[in-house]
Amino acid sequence: MRSRTAAFAAMLAIVAPGTLTGCALAEAQALNPPSTPTQSTFGVLGNGAVSTIVPRGDVTYIGGNFDELAAITGAFARLDSSTAKRIAPLAEAEYGEVRASAPDGNGGFYIGGTFTSIGGEPRQKIGHILADGSVDPKFNPGVPGQNSAVNALAVSGDGSTVYVGGGFENIGGQSRNNLAAVEAATGKVTNFNPAGLGTDGQVFALKVSGTQVYVGGQFEKLGGQTRNGLAKVAGTTGGDLGWIPNPTLGGGGRLILAIEASGDDVYAGGVFTNIGGQARNNLARLSATSGNAVSGFTPNPDDAVFSLVLSGVALYAGGDFNNIGGQNRAAVARMVATTGNVTSFNVDARHTDSVRTLAVSGTDLYIGGFFPDLGNPVVRSNNLVKVDANTGAGNQAFVPNIGDFDPTVSVKTLAVAGTTVYVGGDFSFVNRVTRHGVAALDPDGVPTSFNPDAGPGGPNTFNDVGAIVVWGNDIYLGGNFTSMGGQPRNRIAKVSKDGTLDPIFNPNATGGNIPGIDTIVVTSSDVYVGGDFSSIGGQPRIDLAKLNPITGLVDGGRQSFDPDPLNGVIPSRVRTLQVSGDDVYAGGDFTSIGGKSRNKIAKISGTTGDADVQFDANVSGGSNVGPNIFDIVLARSTLFVGGDFSNIGGAARNNVATLNPKTGAEVTGFNPNVTGGQRPQVFQIAVTDNEVYIGGSFTQVGGTAQGQIARLTKTGALTSFDPKVRDQPGAVLALAASNSTLYAGGLFFEMGGRLRMKYAQFTQ
Repeated sequence: MRSRTAAFAAMLAIVAPGTLTGCALAEAQALNPPSTPTQSTFGVLGNGAVSTIVPRGDVTYIGGNFDELAAITGAFARLDSSTAKRIAPLAEAEYGEVRASAPDGNGGFYIGGTFTSIGGEPRQKIGHILADGSVDPKFNPGVPGQNSAVNALAVSGDGSTVYVGGGFENIGGQSRNNLAAVEAATGKVTNFNPAGLGTDGQVFALKVSGTQVYVGGQFEKLGGQTRNGLAKVAGTTGGDLGWIPNPTLGGGGRLILAIEASGDDVYAGGVFTNIGGQARNNLARLSATSGNAVSGFTPNPDDAVFSLVLSGVALYAGGDFNNIGGQNRAAVARMVATTGNVTSFNVDARHTDSVRTLAVSGTDLYIGGFFPDLGNPVVRSNNLVKVDANTGAGNQAFVPNIGDFDPTVSVKTLAVAGTTVYVGGDFSFVNRVTRHGVAALDPDGVPTSFNPDAGPGGPNTFNDVGAIVVWGNDIYLGGNFTSMGGQPRNRIAKVSKDGTLDPIFNPNATGGNIPGIDTIVVTSSDVYVGGDFSSIGGQPRIDLAKLNPITGLVDGGRQSFDPDPLNGVIPSRVRTLQVSGDDVYAGGDFTSIGGKSRNKIAKISGTTGDADVQFDANVSGGSNVGPNIFDIVLARSTLFVGGDFSNIGGAARNNVATLNPKTGAEVTGFNPNVTGGQRPQVFQIAVTDNEVYIGGSFTQVGGTAQGQIARLTKTGALTSFDPKVRDQPGAVLALAASNSTLYAGGLFFEMGGRLRMKYAQFTQ
């Protein structure tokens, strides 16, 4: 994982006041989620945040300041071979690369690289993912060492042994130098160990042929014998078999990166100028018996060969070359396997493109590496494409769009099993899609076709959607946007469930200090909206209004509803609303509302907008920017309130409290005491039958270390739920509970030990 301190600084600058809360959800059934998030999820790319989450049936709507989503996979992904869509669940390899993969014969895979975790379980550089996508609990040999790596894997013909090559001195608690074998079922290290010495340099390629194993890499000696990067050993003991092609590079170092074998033919690719007793540049065909180079096979690519694949009479090569067999063929080429003659196959790669891995399935060739696109015609898909294996024509339906935070991401291993493609490398996500400000996810966390389009975001452009309400077939959206679906819509819009913009509803919220709609509540007859504005629905209204749900106008009896929240000379804002009958609870940044002095929270009449004379919680204190109210949830006979304060309802309470909904007094004794951090605040509350979830920017609850998200009992006691938001500030801005799942969104990249970009799900 890479450092993201700078990214968080940028994200904080983008999240404007008022984009933190939407409409709170009603009380849900009790949950008991694990502290580790589920694997099926998409994440938000870029510097924006997820600021509201609304689950409805099989669809979860998310809103925020974002332009792209992608499937979080870690460094190993499983894709549909036709559509390139991520197939979940699959345990995520994290904190490093996946450089090698090998099928286990039962639908699962052994993977190796530099990672230290798979599916949230500790796995040092090597692991086994079962066919159901889970981590094999029995297979854990482990390769210790910060700079160690597994570069190559191969499975014996009977499936009992996994051969491991890389740069290491120990595996499974046993001393092994760069080359080892482990039992496929248990991960136990076997007696395979060339002369007890292994190699004196890294191993990059392994190929099993019957009971023998070909070993390639950047070493001089294997088992104490001079072998210059290429050797053949016995599969049981690792004993050297006297096969000595002796690759060299100008008489010095040499590097073997790829090996293919068939019958008496062995193909070797890498970086060398002489092999098997003949001058050969970077690619050769050798005798499996003598190790001599086969005459007539002289493609002589002009740069490194990283990958080789045999398919019938064809040999495919991938690498950094620009010319091979006397033809201009950058990065990948197809040759006649016997002669090395280059065919007409051509993917029109650039001289800067690099192909690191290849896989053939029928008439399809999968190409992985480092490139923006490939194919003839071209497929615009970063780092992985599928082309016709005979012509190089790009498959336009297979567009996985693999990426990471680092633009130099690459694909390093590929395997095809039936209709599934397995891909590994130094990436973190696949299936990047464009969604401006708002999206809908299916039960697997995959974006649906719903795409209202709040317009592209940017340094000086807001496309924030901070409030979402689903009402029948209508979806109300509020935020800082100025367009929706390509049409002018200032801060509020209504769309259908297919994302089509309602042409009639157009309240046109304007004015204010930082204009925006932060909260929406829809009833059978009205739409209540709060935020920062001075005009809406065709009438002057300060920060709070009641609209016609069809036209969006302030008309009819709605004309009398004008609470007019103010905050002296400081701009006011209404951040959260709850409606119960004719009672409207409003929270935010104001000191008077409905004609009465009310500090940050009030109950007003839904008919007249007048403040209730009995209800006065009188919020005060808080951080250096407080006090403020960010969320109100009315659950049965209790008001749950979150924000930035130290006193509320006549009692000392830090940032979260419960109030009597009639008087505003604190009467229950609920006192989680949320503190810690540069600016401790509670932005969102989700209430279920038995517990209360809070999200914010805090680091302690009740004197116990607990950062940004917590689960409380109804009495305010902290529970054992602790996903640990690692990144700082890492604020949780959105929470929702529905059925068996807890949803969290905000400003974080990691939660519960897993990469989670601004969005996570916890399913019990």
